Amino acid sequence: MLPQAWCRAEKPTAPSLEFIENKGQWDARVRFAAPLHHGRLFVENTKLTYALREPVDLHPHAERTNHGPLRAHAYAVEFVDASPNVKLNSATATGEVRNYLLGNDAAHWAREVGSFRQVHYTGLWAGVDAKLYENNQQQLEYDFQLAPQANAQQVQLRYTGADAVTLQPDGSLRIQTSVGHVTELAPKAWQLDAQNRRQAVACRYVVNKNVVSFALGRYDHTRALVIDPTVVFSSFTGSTVDNWGFTATFDQQGNMYSGGIAFGTGYPVTTGAYNTSFSGSIDIAIIKYNTAVSGTGARVWATYLGGSSADYPQSLVVNSRGELVVLATTGSANYPVTTTAFDRSFNSGTVINPYGSDPQYNITTGTDLAISSLNSNATARRWWVLRTWAAAATRA
Repeated sequence: MLPQAWCRAEKPTAPSLEFIENKGQWDARVRFAAPLHHGRLFVENTKLTYALREPVDLHPHAERTNHGPLRAHAYAVEFVDASPNVKLNSATATGEVRNYLLGNDAAHWAREVGSFRQVHYTGLWAGVDAKLYENNQQQLEYDFQLAPQANAQQVQLRYTGADAVTLQPDGSLRIQTSVGHVTELAPKAWQLDAQNRRQAVACRYVVNKNVVSFALGRYDHTRALVIDPTVVFSSFTGSTVDNWGFTATFDQQGNMYSGGIAFGTGYPVTTGAYNTSFSGSIDIAIIKYNTAVSGTGARVWATYLGGSSADYPQSLVVNSRGELVVLATTGSANYPVTTTAFDRSFNSGTVINPYGSDPQYNITTGTDLAISSLNSNATARRWWVLRTWAAAATRA
């Protein structure tokens, strides 16, 4: 078991963790990504990369005492000597659909991106598979599944980028980063008997510098074995998605649309501590809801729209053709536009602050007014960028 990025619950709750497939919206090394508290988990062929950052309150009246760059930290858990022929597959589709219209290169736009509750590694090592999923307490877990006669000594994890990896007196691991620490609980292992009942097998971590392996007690090598660690993001709490609403509307069918900004942690260039910026990490988030449905099934789609700097939605309107028209303020020179747009240039302006408060929200590039049109499935239909002056986007 792995990342328990959610708090423990007293009873099973509806699943919340999503492994979102990569269709070009992230680095090509990424197969899936999952939102965590103040960060993301990137699932790759032979490693897991965690990109974590300091909490940010997107409320316009919440000011930070430190007005410098946002602190972030990335570390990776590499599967040592894993097979280059490992296969990754997803399971249990959530039904959620996302679109990523980021930047002005349409080749990198990703449409109809699906998400799943589980990711399976097949053939990670000889006779060893792995499964990532969320348990009934909304904890992110991974299981190492060993076939009969498989060599458990193959299962080794190399931690890179962490400030320290230390074994604690209670048998847990502490992974220290510059923005908080992560605790991996003492591992568990078991086999199933003839009546399909779990039989516990003694298991503990062995730490050799930055490589972690598992020491096992006596067990039946003719039966399958599961090694099951759990990861707790001890100093990271709150929502798994940082966002703030700006505007909303509805259509003739009664569907509701919300427009806000979302903080998206990108794939880290390297592991270790690094700085990022508020304006370079937010995009417009548009979500369509079916008001006739309750629960997680109410969300029809979500679309992320923007460029390399700050972008904010100001107004939403659904026209007679069922298209959603978004009036936005953009500070991005690479805001997504089509070749037939009325004006494809970014005309910049003076530095502005859309909240008029904390300097972290400054848009140093100035802004333009953007008008974008999405069809009913939220794929780009037409885009316009109109020249305006920076003061037009300023909010008191």
